[in-house]
Order: sequence, then C-alpha cells, then structure tokens
Amino acid sequence: MALKKCKECGNEVSTEAQSCPKCGAVLKKKTGCLGYIGAGFLILVILGVIGSLMNDNSNKSTSPRQTQKPPVAPTVTPKPPATPLKPEEKREWEKVASFGMTTTVYMSPSALSDKHHIAQVLHTLRSRAPVQQIWFYDSKSKTPTGVPMTDDQMLHWRARYSVNRNTGHEEFVFITVTDATTSPPEISETKADIRPGYAE
Repeated sequence: MALKKCKECGNEVSTEAQSCPKCGAVLKKKTGCLGYIGAGFLILVILGVIGSLMNDNSNKSTSPRQTQKPPVAPTVTPKPPATPLKPEEKREWEKVASFGMTTTVYMSPSALSDKHHIAQVLHTLRSRAPVQQIWFYDSKSKTPTGVPMTDDQMLHWRARYSVNRNTGHEEFVFITVTDATTSPPEISETKADIRPGYAE
C-alpha cells in the first residue's frame, strides 16, 4: 500500500483513502492518462453533435435576403425512343398489378422496341420492391391483374424478365405469339441482353 502526504495537515495517508483520517480533508485521486483521453474524446463527441445540430438549424432558418444556389444537376443526354410515340401512347409504361413476386406492366409498342428504355423501367421497378418476375404487355386493358392469364391476355404478352433470388441469375426474353388459334396460344421466346439499368 502506497502512502502520500495530506495537503492540509501533512499526515501520511494511504493513496486509496478518500479523506485524511486526522483532519478529514477530502483527498483527490490522480486521474490517469486514460481518464484524460476518455474525457477529451467525450468532449469532442458532444461538440460534434452540437455543431451538427447548429448547422442543420442554420440551413433551415436562412433569412429571405440570403439566396442559396440551386444544386447543379449533371448534364445527361437522354436516348430518344427508337420510334416517335403516337398521341394515344403518351404514357409509355405503367405498372398495372403486383401479385406474389410478379409484377405486370403495360408498355406501349414503340417503347417495347427500345431496349434501353426497357432497362430503365426494370431498374425503376426493381428499386421500388423485390420482384422475381416482370411481365410486359402491349395493351393496358389486356394486362392481367392476377393469375391464371386468359388466352386473350396471352396474345398481348410481349416480354418477360425473371431473376433467381438465390443465385442472382437474370433473364430477359421477348415473347412472340406463333399460333393464336390454340388454347393457350403458342408462343416463342427470344433471349435479349437486358437487365435493370443495362441493355446491349
């Protein structure tokens, strides 16, 4: 056990004692190096939080005389559609329904001919919700809102995107009706290198 002198009366006192047994003076314990580092770190954290809050408040309460420059958006030249849209096709695409992990989408015939546009639509839909299949139709009134699909709806089915959630394998195919007289109609699939945000 180490001893130190009481600053009040000079009596030798244990370093572990909280007060002097002779005069009752409270003895200060020495703060170690780690104590100072910890206190300094805590002060920095508190100052950082206060600074952050003050910065948020100053951004919210700018006076009318101060004008903030609007953010400059990067210049992006959009790729024009492959063919111009007809007046009745003003809305190029629209999500019609979701059931299970499948989403059905109406897409105008001219928009379906633009692979880059399809890739943008896939990116938009995949970023909104997890889906495993996206089916594309060229008629809004014939786009199904559930399963099973009718023969009439199958005649307007134009493309299918699917992704395996376990492996991440993606596949996009264009669908062509080869025999509309059978039930269900016979179709053929043609693979295309299209996935969310990418088209070759």
